[in-house]
Amino acid sequence: ALESLPWAIGYARTEYLVPNVGIEPRHLANSGIWAEKLDAASKGPFSRPGPTLRLDKIVSTRNTTTTGVRRKAVLYMHGGAFVTGGRFDNLPVALSLSSSTEMPVYLLDYRLAPATKYPGQLYDAYCAFRFLVDNLGYSIGDIVFAGDSAGGNLALALWQLTREPVAGLVLLSPRVDVVSARRSWKTNIEWDILPEYNVEDPGSSLAQLLEQGDRQRLEDPFLAPIHASLDALPPTLIQAGTREVMLDDIREFVRRVRLQGNTDVVYTEYAGGFHVFQSFSLGAANSVRAWKQVQHLGGTQPEQRQRVMAMAEAPPLVTARGTRLWRGHSEYYISGANYWQAMNLGMAVGESSDRARVHEDLAQLQAIGINTVRILASSEGSQFGEDPPGRLRPVLMPQPNSYNQSALHGLDWFLAQLPKYNMTAVVSLGNYWTWSGGAAQLVSWATNTSIPYPAQWDPVAQKMTAGDYQKYLDYTNRFFDPNDAAFPAAQQIYRNHIAKIIGRINTVSARPYASDPAILAWELMNEPQRSPHVGRWIADIARLIRTLDPRHLVTPGAECKDGAEWFDAMHRAPDISLASCHFWAANWGLYNATDPTDTSLDGAIGHMQRFMRDTATWAHSLDLPVALLEFGLGRDAWGPGAGLQAYQPEAQGSQGQRTRRLGVLGIRRQGKAAKGPIGGANMDRRPAPRARRLEQRV
Repeated sequence: ALESLPWAIGYARTEYLVPNVGIEPRHLANSGIWAEKLDAASKGPFSRPGPTLRLDKIVSTRNTTTTGVRRKAVLYMHGGAFVTGGRFDNLPVALSLSSSTEMPVYLLDYRLAPATKYPGQLYDAYCAFRFLVDNLGYSIGDIVFAGDSAGGNLALALWQLTREPVAGLVLLSPRVDVVSARRSWKTNIEWDILPEYNVEDPGSSLAQLLEQGDRQRLEDPFLAPIHASLDALPPTLIQAGTREVMLDDIREFVRRVRLQGNTDVVYTEYAGGFHVFQSFSLGAANSVRAWKQVQHLGGTQPEQRQRVMAMAEAPPLVTARGTRLWRGHSEYYISGANYWQAMNLGMAVGESSDRARVHEDLAQLQAIGINTVRILASSEGSQFGEDPPGRLRPVLMPQPNSYNQSALHGLDWFLAQLPKYNMTAVVSLGNYWTWSGGAAQLVSWATNTSIPYPAQWDPVAQKMTAGDYQKYLDYTNRFFDPNDAAFPAAQQIYRNHIAKIIGRINTVSARPYASDPAILAWELMNEPQRSPHVGRWIADIARLIRTLDPRHLVTPGAECKDGAEWFDAMHRAPDISLASCHFWAANWGLYNATDPTDTSLDGAIGHMQRFMRDTATWAHSLDLPVALLEFGLGRDAWGPGAGLQAYQPEAQGSQGQRTRRLGVLGIRRQGKAAKGPIGGANMDRRPAPRARRLEQRV
């Protein structure tokens, strides 16, 4: 009896016997190669002699219910490779799950192999699902499918069979492949509790599970959901430990389901966790954190469920210790990319919104090892209706201290997605350049004067615009000069903006920006230029940011192209905790894109190596880590006269290869220096615009 177990006090158990049912035709249509066997299940070799399938309801008697609150339930499938285990083996998991979610947990005692061959186990799960709906009166949208190991596999198979809009999936160390050939099966075998596994072994669990004719179906989507088409998954929570042999299988599964457009998949890895660590040592830190992550599944409103399913376990913030970056107990190295369009693409509606593209981009970036994106949290509109080429729109701040709420929510939404991809963001609070309005626009607002825009290529008009670059620099640098009439008003607008962004609570994740682990660092401004007053300005603003948020890193956003004196001026402020630098070989006249040989490229690589060596030396003298927060070469067709051709995907060929070569040879050699301060690099290779978005982006 449950009451006899001292560690189970406060819980109650009710046992049900589940009858056989026929598979509904609309569900049978989803069953693929198993259709015939499942159709015959209620009367054929997979049927049971009467209602002998046991289903145990485990509920915390300490839970409280409120009249009118929708009932919810978890249907839980235990692990054991389909050949061992039972519902009571997972009783500790059920108790924790019921207590965490305040929902009853139904433990399914499905039949095991070799006595019952597949898909007998899937049929049992289907009968239990129908029993909850038909006999116990649960709504489909109030049922969570959950399971560990093989039970996680069964939960995924049950959803594939039904394709019903259930409340969600909870998968603890799920078995998602049957081949077991990925690297972690070798590297983690000495740490994990699972034994070595060989799919060719005639005595393997897979051989016991399948009939002889089914043993070659190693890529069947029900047996190996890593090969499944899983579009339109319900909100899904997946947990794994970094020491389990299935780790690489699970990582690849998560990558594939995200590439299929599933936006509500939350994946969390727990350092040092072995296979289904949640069911062992329930008081251990990893288990406590894991169950804390699950606890909000009992939310009663759809928006609550969506919010809590998007809340991955918060990792520690990235910090600086001397010249190195750390996250928790591990060194952190930035492998990044600029993603300036984040806020606009994240808007729910509007001409620039495209959340599907965000998920597609982030999944692709994650697949190539990107862990950091650099985004913009500012853009300003002109009071004169000026719209120079390339200006970002719609803007976040159309007028001083007046905000586009849709854009703010787009920023919230984007930051809330990053934990799903194990990414962080360097958030830039301003911009020196005109493509977002920038510092010049703040001067324009403060003085009610027009910006003297520099000459630039207009790809629509197919010509250079008029303008003087030095006049633009002189005008914009008024922003930093405390003796200029524009300074008080421009600085007040900027400071108000900083306070608004850093003091914001994310409306999607409910996390304060000031403690959000999705944010790696606050960047004062993208590329502040040389000015006699810029060092003092950086010190003042960095102090303000640290007052508002003492936990996150602060970086000036400087290029550092002007030598040691200016590097020191832009980084010596005590509240700067991460040095920055940029490298633009073509922009700085160090590279000729029209040279078909490697001569110009080799020269640029040499310049970059010297630049990184010098920058590392300067950063080391200030005891700061330094990150190369922008580098790159233009696309093949980029430049005056290129026109729309430069925006086409095919314009990213050989220069993309050269950019990678520049990065590998120009950065990695310096980064490998023992105890060097280089903390990572950000490429500026923006994804090619889709054809349908070409006109808007131009």
